[in-house]
Amino acid sequence: MPADVKRLDHSQPFTFTAPSKKVNWKRLRQLDVAAMTASSDAAGAMQLFEDVAHGDVEQGSIYELSEASLLKLLKLAQLQLQYMQYKLEEKVEAEQAVEDNTLAIAASDIHQGLGALHTGLASLAPPSLGDIHQGLGALAADMSQLGSSRVAGLIQQVRAEERSAAKSALLQAIQKSKQQVDVKYGTQLQQQAGGQQEP
Repeated sequence: MPADVKRLDHSQPFTFTAPSKKVNWKRLRQLDVAAMTASSDAAGAMQLFEDVAHGDVEQGSIYELSEASLLKLLKLAQLQLQYMQYKLEEKVEAEQAVEDNTLAIAASDIHQGLGALHTGLASLAPPSLGDIHQGLGALAADMSQLGSSRVAGLIQQVRAEERSAAKSALLQAIQKSKQQVDVKYGTQLQQQAGGQQEP
């Protein structure tokens, strides 16, 4: 695309704009569209891209807007669209090829990593029965020590709770007996005191 073509603002969503450029009809009449088509002269066809894309055909005179000029303009626009389609598809295919190549490289790296892991695991010697027996013996000893300490702790805790509960029950029984004695003998003493006061 020619360097003098107006760049679009890609930071904003696409919008159509009204044509504002005056078409260079003289240059258009000098073009040989048939020769461009036969030789696939894309660079020559794109020289008037700005005129085709942003040219205001309504500003032309009756002479400039002849049927031959408009037909040539339309044919030139077709050549430009074909070339732009080709370049767009070429870009999409290139991006897809890069993506496919990246995925292939990643898959190869994963495959190599799994192969290295498999080789490393295969190189490890399997444990012998003696090693397994020794390991189980050490584990049993650890579990036995752990179990003994826990059982002893539980027994001490149960005994302490039993002593606390017995002490509490004894105190409650003493208090209850004291209350019963106070009620019984306190009532009798009150009655005897009342009888002695009568004349």
